[in-house]
This record gives sequence, C-alpha cells and structure tokens, in this order.
Amino acid sequence: MVDGGGDNGRWRMEERIIVDGGGDNGRMRMEERTMLDGGEDNGTALPQMKYVLKMARCIIKKQRPYLYLILLVACLCCLLGIFPIQPNGWGSELFDNGHLGLSRYVENPASEISYWNEPIHFAGKTRSSQGFLTIGLPTTRRPIATYIYDTLKSLVLNSTENDKNDTTIVIFLADRNATYAAELVRNVSMWFPKYLENGFIQVIRAPDAYYPSIRALKRTYGDSIERVKWRSKQNLDYAFLMHYSQPLSEYYMQLEDDVIAARDYLGRIKSYLRQLNGRYATWTLAEFSRFGFIGKLYHSTDIGKLAYLLRVFFNEQPCDYLLRFFQKLMMQKMVLRHLPDLFMHIGYWSTLPEQTRPSSRKDDHNPPATLSTTMTIHERFTLRRVYSGQGTLWAKDVRIGDTATIAFGKPRTLKLIIIVTGYRTLKRDIAESAILEYSRTTNCTIYTQLATFDKLGRLNYATNGLEHVRCLRMKMTKSQNSWLMINRIHIR
Repeated sequence: MVDGGGDNGRWRMEERIIVDGGGDNGRMRMEERTMLDGGEDNGTALPQMKYVLKMARCIIKKQRPYLYLILLVACLCCLLGIFPIQPNGWGSELFDNGHLGLSRYVENPASEISYWNEPIHFAGKTRSSQGFLTIGLPTTRRPIATYIYDTLKSLVLNSTENDKNDTTIVIFLADRNATYAAELVRNVSMWFPKYLENGFIQVIRAPDAYYPSIRALKRTYGDSIERVKWRSKQNLDYAFLMHYSQPLSEYYMQLEDDVIAARDYLGRIKSYLRQLNGRYATWTLAEFSRFGFIGKLYHSTDIGKLAYLLRVFFNEQPCDYLLRFFQKLMMQKMVLRHLPDLFMHIGYWSTLPEQTRPSSRKDDHNPPATLSTTMTIHERFTLRRVYSGQGTLWAKDVRIGDTATIAFGKPRTLKLIIIVTGYRTLKRDIAESAILEYSRTTNCTIYTQLATFDKLGRLNYATNGLEHVRCLRMKMTKSQNSWLMINRIHIR
C-alpha cells in the first residue's frame, strides 16, 4: 500500500517493516526511532501515523484517487488506536515520554496481559492513587545464599503503618527460572498476605519478549563475557522496573535484595527530602547508602530518562557508571547523601556466580586511625575512601618502596587483617609484589614483616591476637607495571 495498491506494493511495505523490526539490532533501531517520534502522545498514535504519512505522500506523488479511501480508513484507525501495524519489542508503549507507557497494566494488572501477550504482574494489588514513594527491589537467585526475605522483613518491621499506606515495594523477578519465581511468590504470599492485599507489596516480572538478544555483546572494561552478560541484563531489568514504577508514586528509590533497613527509614527519608526541597530549587539524586545502586532516590518524573539511558547503553556501561553519568546530565554537581546510611548491605554472595562482595555490617568497620601514603593518588580515590568503606584507592606510578600506612591512636590487639587489591573479576591493577609490616614503637619507626600478598594481590592474615600494634604498613617490594587499586581493607 505504500507503493500504491496491488499485492506487490503491500508486500514491499511489509518487507521493509520486517527489515527494520526483525532481528535484534534492527528491532532496536526501529524502537529508538519510535521513541523519538513518540512525543507525549498515548504511546501508539504517532508511531502509527508515520506509516499513514508515508501513504499520503505516495498518494500525492502517484495521483491514484482510489487510495484516498484507504487513507481515510487508516486515519480513523490511528485515532481509535486500532492501527494494525505495531512495532515489535520496546516500542512506544514504554517510550512515550509521558511516563504512562505501562499505565493500562498498572490500572488492573492482575487481569491484564502485557504488550507482549505475557503477564507482568504476579502478586499484589495496585492502589488507586499515587503514593509518596515506590521502592524498586530487583531479586534473583544466588548460588548459595538467599537474602530477599530478610530484606523484606526489615522493610516491613522498620516502618509504621501510616508510612506503609503511601509506599509501594515493587519486587522485580529478574531470574527467568519459573520454579524460583513461583517459590518466591508463594513465600511472599504466605508471609506478607496483608501487604499484598493493601498494595504495600507487588511482585512483577518482565516478559521474555522484552529482552533483546545477548549473543553478540561487546566486551567493555576488560570484563569477561559472562560478566558483560550479567551486567547488561541487570541494566535491562532496572530499566523495566523503573518504567513500571514511574506512575505509582512521587518518588522512586532503588534497593538491592540483600540489605537491612534502619528503624523508621521511611520517616527519616521524608524528613531529609523536606530539607532538600526547602534548600534546593531542583535536585536529581538523593542517596541513603554509599554502596552501588542501594538507596538511590529520584523524582519519579526523572526515572523515565534514567531508564532510557540504561536501556540504550545496556551493553556498554555498568549501571553504577550510568547512574553517575545521569547525575551529571541532570546538572547535579554535589552529592546529597543522608548520614548515616539507612540501608546496610548484608549480602556476601553476589548474584554473579562465584563472586563475593564485602558487607557493610557494623563489625566490618575499621578502628579509628591516621592514614598516610607515599603513592601518587588518582583524583579522589584515596586511602581514606577505601579504609572507611566508601570506595577504593587508585594509585599510579607506584614504585618500589612506596607505602600505605595505618597508624592507630593507641596500641591495639589485632585478630584479622584483610586487604584486597585489583578488580574483583580481573587480574588487573593488583599488588604485584607487596608485603604487610607492623610496628610496636611509639613513633612507628621500626617495622617487622608480618605477611606477603599472594599472586592475586590479596592478603588474609588471621591470628589469635597480635598485641600492642601501633601501625600497619603495606610496602611495595617491586615497582608496579600497572596502576594499583585497593578495594577493601578490613581490620579487626
């Protein structure tokens, strides 16, 4: 019909749609154009009207009057929302810029079938009015431990009933295993039936058709292909969760499924936001934890943009990097962080197989100390950041004899010392040759060797009690061929 009547013309148009819409790369190109053309309509009219305009140009060019009737019917179909041509995958239903792309599934999700003819809502009722806060809680299986139920219990027990009435927890089933999904829904329904019924808790999952192919991903940052797949899917999961959650509340906060909430966390969040709104005309990101994507809070009107960023660059960038880049794009230069943290990370086992992550339990805090180093530090990646658990140390041009020293205010008895260097998944920026020394002298002038870093740049020293220690010192015994990263120091 694009080329003017007859089967040949009709099939030529459909072939073009398949070329643009078929396959993963082609589908994504079409979807991105759909989003850009989508404006602020209801998510279907403008992308469909694109094809009607093509037909109109064809009629004018070919001067075939009998096609005017077809054009009139097509225009009516567009206006009524029943145009037969729909883009595949992530189309205008999600990228309508009006943040209501999923609104018809939110209104009655228990009985609705999503755009992809698969259910997205698994448990819980939705509320009729917009609330104060939506907490996005993605969860997936871990190889050994499960933390999601502890997280849910802390979110329920550490909030008042009044606060629960204008808050929604959206559990996102990121794991594609149907058995795990059914088990989680069954357990949540058994332990928290009241909160599923009143809308405090919902459980959703993205349909299989939502995900593009991950067979030809680019490797970035030197990550293994397994890690690239893991973090790419994580970006897609977060993007879907944000789009679903956007119309539910005034604010949106992202958590992970292995945290414990502080007492009255919702009341303290409300109090902090009142301070921010009174002090700043505009802000984008408020943080309630120093770790990763935990406790990151946004205006719901902004998360559609963040979700789009996660979707478009799902392969190229980890979510933590995109989070910070989004903050810069939104012109927020300062870090707005509530102190102390309201969410404590408890998970040791990562969702990435055979990977572990340090927790932020109170027993993981290091004793007070004065810190110093002879290394050339890169930007803000200081020894203080890694020692306080707020980041990593990153040093360049590290030479033989360079040191990082921890001087305690008073003599201490030490039982455990853990220092981890380099990227957790790569043998890069590790301590290639280093030792750990200690001193008992008043001014820490005489040191004794205590342990040696292993080939992976790690040190794990345990003892019944090393007494009267005033200083610990990491000392390089060879010059580094690469930079040096220290990502964990734990002393007890």
